[in-house]
Order: sequence, then structure tokens, then C-alpha cells
Amino acid sequence: FVLSALLVCAALISCASKKEEEPVPEVVEQSAETAAPAEDTPVEVQQSGAWQENSMSNTAQCGYFFTSRELGPLGTVEAVFKKDSGYEHGGFGFAFGYVPSADGYIQDFIRLDITTSGNYALYSLKGGVYTDLVEAQPANEAYLYASGAVKKGNGQENTLKVEKNADGTFTCYINGQKIAEKLEAPVKEGSGICALFSVGSESQEQFPDNPVKVSFKVK
Repeated sequence: FVLSALLVCAALISCASKKEEEPVPEVVEQSAETAAPAEDTPVEVQQSGAWQENSMSNTAQCGYFFTSRELGPLGTVEAVFKKDSGYEHGGFGFAFGYVPSADGYIQDFIRLDITTSGNYALYSLKGGVYTDLVEAQPANEAYLYASGAVKKGNGQENTLKVEKNADGTFTCYINGQKIAEKLEAPVKEGSGICALFSVGSESQEQFPDNPVKVSFKVK
């Protein structure tokens, strides 16, 4: 399985659980490695429901997030995710609502993350500015929020679903529980969707002994 790259973003965003006194840094810089061309998609094995396993243990991968090849075009996409090891606040889930490009890079999108610590984040990137879609926050600030819908712990299977509605907005679910609706794509006619996996900083991860291992399968 080849990990696809996104545009490297210079802006940093601090994400934190509302129960934390200090922000927990959330990885937002995107990998500059091996972009997957849009014309290579969809990937047959992803459609089959087979698990796609991803393991990252190189310190050069720290501070980035990585994406799968295209899972769209987006109508309704549902996938099961599990994380077996890695930083507990390192997010994984979907990026969606963007326009796929021929070189595999995307710029404006919505990101739905969950963590093994039982939190989730939902925010958009448009024109280099991040916006929290759960609660109103200052520009370029987004947070992790505790949710009973997320199954905590390594190895737990969590199902995420994104639906594109008739009016072009999006509805998001975690394990069958609706967590957002009427989300607008950052760009007109944005219908791309891919799986996404974060790698924490060198101080957050314990490489190479404890790699980031994230798997997903499309339902």
C-alpha cells in the first residue's frame, strides 16, 4: 500500500481535549513523499474491504500526516479504522471535501480525526486558515474533544462515515452516532475523500521500537 502525500502546510494548529490544561499538539504538516496521482484511483483492494495496513517508524516521518489514495468520488464512504500502536493523541480518519488533482496533492479540505485516547477533531482548511467545526474558536485553532462515540484504546475498531447530501453538504458519523451535519466543502464541488494518518513529533512517538500502526478497510 502506497501512502499518498498532501501539500506541505506551514501553518501549525494546536489541538487539545477540553479537559486538558495545556494544548496537545496535533500534527498538521503534510508529507511531501510519493504523491498518488488521482487517475490511479479508486484502488481495487480498498473497494474489496480488505484491511490496508500502514506502519511508520522512521523519525523522518515525525510531524507529518499521510493519506491513502482516493476513496471517492464522495457519495457515502464508510470505513473501519484501528490503531495498534503509536502516540495516543495522533489522529486518524478522513480528509474530504477537496478537489482531487492529477498530481495527488490537495489544498483545501475538511478533516475528521479520532484518537485512541477517545477524542475526535473536526476542522477545515481553506486558504491556509484552519477552522474548528465543533465549537467556535479563533482562526488557526482547533481542538480535540472527548466523545463517548469513540472506542478508546489500541486495537479498537471504530467506524467513520461521511455522507454527501443532495444539497452538497456533508454529514459525519462515528460508530453510527451523528457528530456533524450540513458541513460545506471548502471548495466548490469538492468531492474527494481519502484516509488519513498522523505521526507525532519525535518526543511524542517512540521510534523505532513503537511504530505508528494504523489500518483501515472500506465497508
